[in-house]
Amino acid sequence: MRDKGDDVKKFLLVALAIVLILVAVPAVYYASLVSGSDDEEVPAIASQTATRTTTEGEVVGFIDRYDAHAWLGIPYAAPPVGDFRWRAPTPPSPHEAPLVATRAGSMCPQISMDGEGGAKRGALVGDEDCLYLNIWAPATARELVPQGEDRLPVMFWIHGGGNSIGSGAQSWYNGSLMAGEQKVVVVTINYRLGPLGWFRHPALGSSPEDASGNYGTLDIIAALRWVQDNISNFGGDPGNVTIYGESAGGVNVLSMMASPLAKGLFHRAIVESGGYSPYDRNVAENFTDESPPGAALSGKEVAATLLQRAGRANDRAAAKQLLDDDQAMASFLRRDVSVAALFSVYRGSSLGMLQSPAVFGDGYVLPAEGAAELFSDPARYNVVPLIIGTNRDEVKLFLALGSPYLRRVFGFPWGFSDKAAYERVARYGSALWKASAVDEIASTISSNSGAPVFAYRFDVDDLRDLLIIDLKEILGAAHAFEIPFVFGNFVSPFNLVHPESWRDERDLLSNTMMSYWAEFARHGDPGTGRLGEQPQWTAWTDAPGADRIMLFDYESDAGVRMSDLRLTEAGVKAEIAADPALTDEQYCGLWRDRDGIPDPTRCQ
Repeated sequence: MRDKGDDVKKFLLVALAIVLILVAVPAVYYASLVSGSDDEEVPAIASQTATRTTTEGEVVGFIDRYDAHAWLGIPYAAPPVGDFRWRAPTPPSPHEAPLVATRAGSMCPQISMDGEGGAKRGALVGDEDCLYLNIWAPATARELVPQGEDRLPVMFWIHGGGNSIGSGAQSWYNGSLMAGEQKVVVVTINYRLGPLGWFRHPALGSSPEDASGNYGTLDIIAALRWVQDNISNFGGDPGNVTIYGESAGGVNVLSMMASPLAKGLFHRAIVESGGYSPYDRNVAENFTDESPPGAALSGKEVAATLLQRAGRANDRAAAKQLLDDDQAMASFLRRDVSVAALFSVYRGSSLGMLQSPAVFGDGYVLPAEGAAELFSDPARYNVVPLIIGTNRDEVKLFLALGSPYLRRVFGFPWGFSDKAAYERVARYGSALWKASAVDEIASTISSNSGAPVFAYRFDVDDLRDLLIIDLKEILGAAHAFEIPFVFGNFVSPFNLVHPESWRDERDLLSNTMMSYWAEFARHGDPGTGRLGEQPQWTAWTDAPGADRIMLFDYESDAGVRMSDLRLTEAGVKAEIAADPALTDEQYCGLWRDRDGIPDPTRCQ
């Protein structure tokens, strides 16, 4: 007869595992702020040695770790509130007294993922007054250093989160180690998110910028302009700025390459798990009654719903009639609609992200073409040296949160119901991501421009077993898992995922990646790293059998090495079409949001 005590123990173990996986799943990274992390328990104290001058006045920072100074919460634009909502950003106001820059500015409005600040999970957090940036520089990088070799490369980070969650002040993005050890100046930024960052309605367009709907994109450009005007006083070189970002941040890096308004504001680019496929501006703005379930709402659909909820219209048809008065609609949307009301219109997605459009091909801020057409003509985008890559198991992060092939307890994965199907879908989905977002972009740019492209894949999958949960199999080298290696910050929850036995290898690989990133920022070529100690990273080539991509892994696995690995979207699709093990549901799911299904009869 089974002992009830054993059942209780088993339940407690499972419950503990669930708690740990909740903390460890990298979704927490999207909402983990510096102010709430383990490494910010002691309040920062302003230091006069960290006093610098900006175009708006003096700022006073503090002494951070790793021989670095830091400045948090510097405004780079005026608050986009009231009549400035859904407009291009404007310069911040001057301040007479020195600004004490020891605390990060508010994150932009978003759905809370981890209950930070006492908010409930799923609650709306943040503030519209959120256009702030953060700077880290070596303590030896002084103000007013003469132009020349003493100027340090600037690394300008754009955070990810589906362009609807995240913050430049998350603990993983602390730039003190990168700045102090690699001798660069690190900048991280906030930008407007979700429908406040990307929203199209004809009533809002009094200028080409305002009409674009790309307000979050314009925020990034404004932050780059602020860097051009001010970063020399922090020891940085405005003539050597590298933009880099992950996921949606990678999309935004490619958007900067695409935007004519960003020309000359940066000089190198690094894209981690990004891609570029702008929304059609007309679909994003107008009614789309035939949209499939789960499609993002258009601007007019959102406005019609808000009018109904505010009692301005009885039904959808009546709301449509009110949409033609541009002046009244602009006033209603900017002054009468609260952030909470706006966000409540949108459907949720995984990781707290909203199903709202982002990055419009408006024809002014961003061209309408996709990556293949745009990057085939160097006259039509900002050509700079580029690093671009993905993680080997990109889609496992998202599968872990919603795959039918995992067993779940209280919504959290603890084992497989069909491991073979899980691995198949993960392999094909990650391969499609790599083919379209890395290999084809790398091939197109390297074949049509004089700028080099350096490709990579991140393969580290040596994760901890959390009791009965095998994270190596469930997550592996998942989306976002390279970020701590790039910044050297293995803070909670990431330090729970990696066994202590891997610490030496983890730190060694992190130092290698930071060295490559910094050398690329310095000279536009990662080469053998900043100190010349790493394997030679050579540029992408289409030559058959030639090395073209760097693979990052622990030395006890396959290590850091070049490979001739190359994928094409057509090739991966052909492999999928020929795989008899894929069900119709799996087959069609791999083409969600993609064109060109080989056999549409399977996807009725």
